[in-house]
Amino acid sequence: MPAHRRPRLVWALAGVGLGGCKLIEPMPSDQPCKEVGWAIASRTHDCTGDVALANDRYEAFRDAAECIEWEADDPALEAVGAEDLFSCAFTIRNLPCETIDELGDDLPAWMEVDEACAWVVKLEGDR
Repeated sequence: MPAHRRPRLVWALAGVGLGGCKLIEPMPSDQPCKEVGWAIASRTHDCTGDVALANDRYEAFRDAAECIEWEADDPALEAVGAEDLFSCAFTIRNLPCETIDELGDDLPAWMEVDEACAWVVKLEGDR
């Protein structure tokens, strides 16, 4: 490349890089809970191949679940651990298909697969 063209290319790339940067936004306070609903739907679909059943289970979760919201500056996060808020969803995403079949549509049973589920989801009727 001729030397006289290099500066233009560098400035053009720098302009694209600067214009494309976004500020990092904090995670929504209900994100760990939403991940649980998505994990149930995803794992249901993975194990059954049934899109309608996966959607039905997600809708049932969304209708019955009250998300427990966590703020980044909540002092209780030090005791719980922010990464542990996603443990419920992680556990569900890794359940064997036999367990998915056993859990079926029993949403309270899904919430018992990991103690962290109680940290992010409250079901109707829970105290």
